[in-house]
Amino acid sequence: MGSKDRVLKFRGREVVLGEKTHIVGILNATPDSFSDGGLFPRIDDALRRIESMIQKGASFVDIGGESTRPNFDPVSEKEEASRVLPLIEAAKRQFPDIILSLDTTKSSVAKKALQAGVDIINDISGFQGDPDMALVVADAGAVCILMHNARIVPIVGGTIDSIFRFWEMSFVVAEKAGLNRGQIILDPGIGFETTRKQDLDILRNVARLRAFGFPVMIGASRKRVTGELLDLSTDQRLETTLATTVCAAQGGADFVRVHDVQENARAARMADLIYRPKNVN
Repeated sequence: MGSKDRVLKFRGREVVLGEKTHIVGILNATPDSFSDGGLFPRIDDALRRIESMIQKGASFVDIGGESTRPNFDPVSEKEEASRVLPLIEAAKRQFPDIILSLDTTKSSVAKKALQAGVDIINDISGFQGDPDMALVVADAGAVCILMHNARIVPIVGGTIDSIFRFWEMSFVVAEKAGLNRGQIILDPGIGFETTRKQDLDILRNVARLRAFGFPVMIGASRKRVTGELLDLSTDQRLETTLATTVCAAQGGADFVRVHDVQENARAARMADLIYRPKNVN
């Protein structure tokens, strides 16, 4: 590794940052997610999907047990845990080296998932929801994804400045819990009570978002920014999602969170060849 390369450690495993744009595969164990809800009703179906995503280029898989789409219906801790824990346990048995992330805002679910083998907690409230979440992550020595969420704190003034202010509040909570910098990934929260103009501001400023010095993940896959501007339905948003992946790679994003792993992996690889020329063989 070169001197500028960074390493993110996932409880015994490592991912090198700076060499390429890593792909994060989305797997929603939900009946109502906006894009893939209800597609994987059985654990065997989900395991085949996980295996396919890893084979097609995903560095890790992000599992969700509660939809976070606009106007979603909240589920109980018991219901969310029942959706994700059997899947996590089965995935870890079948793919022991896999890195798994859990998308949850509930510390009780996160704690059980971490005990079951999850490596990352993806908290869309950025540690500004459940007051115990940061301590749960810190106690487990896990990695966290802290997402800016305009549903919690609306954007005021410039988009990027507002995101920075939100993250600064998240950092205060993380530091009090004892997390170190090497355990944090940041997500600017495209589509979470943001306008399409604000979403485009985020995509244009990925390099600036990285100024905090933390790994950055961009999650625009099939979201409204990839559809509304061109009047495209959810199932027509592959090409526009690929454009956001290339944009993220150009800005130096470390991760892109996507539904269509193979297509986005190829687009990211091509973008990396253009924008990270030191990695051309």
